[in-house]
Amino acid sequence: MQDKKFGVFDFDGTIADAMPVYFDVSAEIIEREYNLSGEEFYKFSIMYTGAPIEDLFENFLQSKGKSTNKVADNIKTFFDLVNAKEFPVIDGAREAIEKVHKKGFDLFISTGSQTERTKERLEKAGLLKYFSLVYGCSEIEKGPEHISDFAKFSKVGFGDFTKNSFLLGDGPGDMRLAKSCKMKAIGVAHTFDREYLIKSGADVVFDRVSEAGDMDLI
Repeated sequence: MQDKKFGVFDFDGTIADAMPVYFDVSAEIIEREYNLSGEEFYKFSIMYTGAPIEDLFENFLQSKGKSTNKVADNIKTFFDLVNAKEFPVIDGAREAIEKVHKKGFDLFISTGSQTERTKERLEKAGLLKYFSLVYGCSEIEKGPEHISDFAKFSKVGFGDFTKNSFLLGDGPGDMRLAKSCKMKAIGVAHTFDREYLIKSGADVVFDRVSEAGDMDLI
């Protein structure tokens, strides 16, 4: 066990340049379906990036006194729109993944996007082969259960997994997830600045994901 090391990567905003489209599409749905400010929802979403998309919609609508009865339909529309788009791999992500894998880390993906579409994007980019398991929101919402299942897959206890692992992501939700599971929280300042990620619990923040490949991660 002492030789085992694990790494969990976020996908959107960390590997794939998807966050601007995600923000825009969700804001458009809020404006069209509820006649609410898309700009206000955009700012709300930024504060809670990393939380399940259903939670973002429900919490925002509840704060405005709106019914959440149509949220399931809204989320289906959201994924129909974003799944039809292609997102480029962020510069340096490929090199970082390859380097971390060569260092002997078993790698995993935990994302709020749908599992199969994420696998398709990784396969198209030639990156799926580096990850032992990919979890999106299709089976379980992004959260501690993802990490627990990665530990089970690796045939180690949850505590052994988390103390020998890092979680690398671009959002405050990623940092909070890592800290709640007692993993090393590593931020990349793609979507948020360094200070905000540190306030959200990051142990270290890289300006670019490419830096992760050259650093000691745990």
